[in-house]
Amino acid sequence: MRRTATGLMVVLVVTVLAGCGDVNKGSAFAAEFQVFLDGRDDLEVAEAGGTNPLPWSGTGDVSVEVVAGLSDDEVVDAVWEITAHEVENQVSYDLEVRFPTQTDTGDPALAAFHLGVPGPAPEGDEAELRREIERRLGIARTLVGFGIGETEASAGPDDFRMRSTGDALAVATALCDDTGLERVVDYFFVEGPAPDGTLPGGTVEDDLSTGTPGSRVTLVDAGDCSWLSGMTEILALMAVPGAVTSYSAEHSEFDDRPSLRVTLAPTVPVDVAPAQARAAELGVDVYFA
Repeated sequence: MRRTATGLMVVLVVTVLAGCGDVNKGSAFAAEFQVFLDGRDDLEVAEAGGTNPLPWSGTGDVSVEVVAGLSDDEVVDAVWEITAHEVENQVSYDLEVRFPTQTDTGDPALAAFHLGVPGPAPEGDEAELRREIERRLGIARTLVGFGIGETEASAGPDDFRMRSTGDALAVATALCDDTGLERVVDYFFVEGPAPDGTLPGGTVEDDLSTGTPGSRVTLVDAGDCSWLSGMTEILALMAVPGAVTSYSAEHSEFDDRPSLRVTLAPTVPVDVAPAQARAAELGVDVYFA
C-alpha cells in the first residue's frame, strides 16, 4: 500500500500582528513565556527557548511535560491554555507536549506530539483547535502503544521516532500493520536493543546514526513496509547466539532498494553466505562490518 506523506505539524491559524518589542525578540519571548510556564501546576517540566535571526524578530521553541495522572481532557485544556497565552514579545514557536502513558501491554511510556503556534490561538477557533489537539494526542498515544517494554516516542513535525526495549523490526512491523496509521508512518525511526540485549543511549531526539549497539529501522517516505519481512528473514539466517551485535535496516525515498547493515561479533563464527543469497533474491543491499 502506498502511503501519502504528511507532516505532523499543525498550524494554528491566527492574525499576525505587527509590532516592535525587544530587539532580541526571540530571547525576550522565551524569558516571558518561561515565567508563565513556571506558574502552572499541571506541568512537570517546562522549557522555553528563542532565537534572534534579525533585530526585533525571532522564533521560539517550547517543550513541556504534563504531570502524571491527567486525563486526556485535562491535557487538552493545558495545551489549549498554553497556545492561547500571549506575551509582550510574542513570536511564532514550536510546541512539544510530552505526557506519561503506557504501551498496549501496560509498560511505562512517554509520548510526545508537536504543534506549530504562529501566535496566540484566537478564542473564536477554540473548539476547532481543541479537537485538533485531541487528535494529535490520540495519534501519539496510539503510536507509542506499539512499543515493547519501557518506551519513549515523539511524533514530531516531520517524522515519528520511537525507542523501546523491544526489537526494532518487531515494533516497526506492528506499526506498519495498523492501516489506520498509514498516513503518519511514512517517516519513522524506530530503535531497540541490540540482539545481545545492549540498549542504545541518548534520547529519541538524538541522531540515529549507524555503528552503535542497537537495532534500528528507518523508513523515509519510501512507500509501503513490505520490505520489513525480508529483513527479518535475512537476520534469521545469521541466528547464531552472539553473532550479530547490531543492525540497521533502512528504506529511503532516494534508494530503489532497502538496505541492511549488520555488525558481527569478531569472536563468533557465522556463515553469512545464506543471508547474502537471500538478500539478493529479495532485492536488499546487505553490508557487513
